[in-house]
Amino acid sequence: MVIAVGLVVVAALLRLNQNGTARRLRLRRTALLFIPYVPLAALTIFGGHFGAALWMSVVRIGADFVAILLAINLAAALLFDVALRAVRLKAPDILYDVIVGASYVIALVWLMHRAGVNLASIVATSAVATAVIGLSLQSTLGSVIGGLALQVDDSLNEGDWIELENKVQGQVKKVRWRHTVLET
Repeated sequence: MVIAVGLVVVAALLRLNQNGTARRLRLRRTALLFIPYVPLAALTIFGGHFGAALWMSVVRIGADFVAILLAINLAAALLFDVALRAVRLKAPDILYDVIVGASYVIALVWLMHRAGVNLASIVATSAVATAVIGLSLQSTLGSVIGGLALQVDDSLNEGDWIELENKVQGQVKKVRWRHTVLET
């Protein structure tokens, strides 16, 4: 019930702030997360009558995970879309994505630890997988890091005119993680 009230409050605050498309999409994603949460929470509350303790523990973990994701999304919306906007600060969208993504990973690890999963073996396996994936995606990771740098340092904005090394000039239309859209 607290999550439902939080969702309504954040939606109302965003509505008052005349939010943009990105904010509406983020709020829509949060509302869509609420759809599976309702039946999972109901099964958690009333599922004890059905027996099957193992099945109910899986449902309870699923409900907890979705509730944590909802709480992260609501907190991020309050921070980035309401609080920062109230003090007239604009954080790049990529910062929002990175912070929410990192929070998701931390929440997943914490929930797995709470469920009794042996994290040491997962960390060892993921270290090897990360090395392999990192080597195979070097150019993509370089583009992502370059996109992050462009968005965080705010040196290139939509609407700016730039000239490339080969003397091609154009207007910046979008700055994304992996690429910058330039209209020549």
